[in-house]
Amino acid sequence: MSSEKTKIKLNFQEFLQEILTNPAKLHECYNYFWSYSHRNKLLAMFQMEKPEPINTYKGWQALGRQVKKGAKAITLTMPIVIKDENKDGEEVKKMIYVPKNYWFKLSDTEGEDYNPMVQVPQFNFELALEKLEIKQIEFENCNGNMQGYAQPTLKQIAINKLAVNKLKTGLHEIAHCLLHGSDPLLGDGAELDKSVKEFEAESVAYIIMGQLGLDGLEYSRGHIKAWIGNDGNKADLTEKNFTRILGACDKIL
Repeated sequence: MSSEKTKIKLNFQEFLQEILTNPAKLHECYNYFWSYSHRNKLLAMFQMEKPEPINTYKGWQALGRQVKKGAKAITLTMPIVIKDENKDGEEVKKMIYVPKNYWFKLSDTEGEDYNPMVQVPQFNFELALEKLEIKQIEFENCNGNMQGYAQPTLKQIAINKLAVNKLKTGLHEIAHCLLHGSDPLLGDGAELDKSVKEFEAESVAYIIMGQLGLDGLEYSRGHIKAWIGNDGNKADLTEKNFTRILGACDKIL
C-alpha cells in the first residue's frame, strides 16, 4: 500500500467527532468467560503447565468446543454464604470457599479454529511484524476475555486463540509496541496513563481497518469510547496524540 493511502484526511477534532457520534458497540466476547479472583487465578496456574484460558464444560460447548475425553478438570473455589451462630448465639452469615472441579483449560478442548485472522490481499500481517522487528509469542493468560496483550519493551505481542477479531487485536498490540515501549519509535509514551495508551493503540487499529475496508469499526469505536468517555474528555487527549497515531499507522502500512 502506498504511503499516499495512509495519509488520513481527518484532523483530530473530526476524528473524535467520528468516534463519538457514529454507532458504537461493545463486543459480547468480553463476557464469554468468568472473571476469576486472584486466589483462583493462582490456583489455576498451579494446576497448569502454562497459563491459558479456562472455562466450564458448558462454557466451552457454548463456544463451539468440546472437552476431550479423559481431560482432567481444574479445581477452583466457589464462595458460598452460609448461616452460623456467633458466640452470643445470634444468627450471622459468613462466607466459606468450597472447592469445585468444574473447569477445563483451552488445550483440553478440540474444535475448529476460532475466528481465523482475516486475510487482506493488500496487507500481510506477518510481514508487518517482520519489518517492524516485533515477535508474536504464545498467549499465556487465564483470562479468556482478554483478546491479546503486548510487551512493548520486548517488542512482543500475543493474540488469544479465541480473539473475536485477530487482525484488529494484532494491530492494536503492534501499536502498543511502537508507541509505548521504554524506547518508543514515535515519542515518549512512559508518562501516558492507561486510558490514553488504549486510545492511541485502538485508534491505530481503527484507522488501518478503515483503510483496508474491513468490517467491525463499530466495535473498535465502542472500545475507544469505553476508554475516553462519551464526550471524549475522560482522557487527556491532544493533537500530539493524533500525530503519534498517524505516525504509527504509516509505519505499519
